[in-house]
Amino acid sequence: MDKPTVDQIKHIVRNVTENNDPLQHKATMEKYFTPTVSFLHPIVNVKSAPRSIDTFKQVYAVYKVLARNIAINFLHVTIDADNSRAVIELEEDLNLVFLPFSFTRIHAVKFVTILDLVQNKQDGKYYISRQYDIIAIDAAMKSLPFGFVYGWWQGICTLTGSVVGSGLQMTGIWRTA
Repeated sequence: MDKPTVDQIKHIVRNVTENNDPLQHKATMEKYFTPTVSFLHPIVNVKSAPRSIDTFKQVYAVYKVLARNIAINFLHVTIDADNSRAVIELEEDLNLVFLPFSFTRIHAVKFVTILDLVQNKQDGKYYISRQYDIIAIDAAMKSLPFGFVYGWWQGICTLTGSVVGSGLQMTGIWRTA
């Protein structure tokens, strides 16, 4: 990228996630990511190393095979004034292919993606050197089949915390006021 723009960032994210053409996917990664890219995700960690982009592409290949009909809804995209970081808040809808039932469509998983950008001194262009995906655990858990159990567990823990906390305050062990 000559100078990163919100539209370019959206285009890159869409090509990496929504696009189902492996050759275009590979071309996007090789055009916009450094060869030593790192990727941190709640279930994957690709450390920066020579040719770590190869591991990055392989991880995304698994994702693209297991997830279908991916749709991204951008909630907010911002780029730092010095073009060193893009922060993207988005929702993702997708189908997981290893779940054969009709409820396999997972809707509106909210997360934040942080892209670290570096400028290449030789060509002056900006490249993505790190992708960091932050997914709220409750959003991830609730999006899975039987994820409603997690919501019940949250409710039980909240109720327990409230009752125990009330007892602690009443006995004077922990006073908040």
